[in-house]
Amino acid sequence: MLASGKVCLILSILLTVSMGQFGFDPRVTRHHSSSDDSSLTSSPSKGITRSTTASTALGTLTVSGDAQVMLSNDLADIAFTVTLSSRDLTTTPSQSAKFPARRVQAAVAEKVGAIVQYLNQTTSVTRLKTSSFSMNRDLEWNFTTNQQVFKGWRVSQSMSFRVTSIPDSGTILDRLTDLGATSIDSISFVPSEEEVEQAKLDALREAGKTAIAKAEATLMGLGLGRVCVRAPCDYYRIVQVEVEGARVAPPPAQQFAPMPMMMDGGISKAAASTVVMGGEASISAYLTLKIEYF
Repeated sequence: MLASGKVCLILSILLTVSMGQFGFDPRVTRHHSSSDDSSLTSSPSKGITRSTTASTALGTLTVSGDAQVMLSNDLADIAFTVTLSSRDLTTTPSQSAKFPARRVQAAVAEKVGAIVQYLNQTTSVTRLKTSSFSMNRDLEWNFTTNQQVFKGWRVSQSMSFRVTSIPDSGTILDRLTDLGATSIDSISFVPSEEEVEQAKLDALREAGKTAIAKAEATLMGLGLGRVCVRAPCDYYRIVQVEVEGARVAPPPAQQFAPMPMMMDGGISKAAASTVVMGGEASISAYLTLKIEYF
């Protein structure tokens, strides 16, 4: 019995050595097929799975999506100008040419100063700044002599500011006229910067949803799609996104010059406060998706 056990042990050792020499490993199983001879699956002790099989796209689809978000304008940007000439400041037209430029400039500065003081005291006014200043010779064409005639000097100063409460804009416009503004160059309305940034994100998000909906509808219509149990769907994938961006449509600027209202006997009297309505702003977004479907 002891000799028989020794013989069995020796045979077991020889069998193990021979298998190692000829490259046999009992932990690995090879699978052969006529179509793929490279797939290899090792035993659980190795914990490795390898396969060369990959999903191949049937084709590509390009879709676009756009969206628009509307916002209420709650800010007003206003620009005005004070312009005076030598002829405005002298009662004798023939003497306007002798009226010094410095006095015209001082008269403009006085009116602008009064307006600036009022605006600085108005809590809803921000971003007050001078946008332009000019002083030029005031020339008039004489048709008798066919020559330009010097009539003195013309001085202009333009300023702009923002009103953070649109209901205040009407009263402010009236006061500009009362204090000497000779023209209201423009008034435009915009939403706040924080609201614009959030609206851009919302517009891009909706544009993306629109593009995806177009892609799924197209593939379903061609019989290449299927109903998704849960997102994301597994029969397509997005491989490229081109974002055109989100932008705010430029607000239309309104231009007008204040004119006094003539009442009884041609006497200029204060009219009702100017009515101002801000309206809405449009934020639009556009993007393009390239999709592979399987």
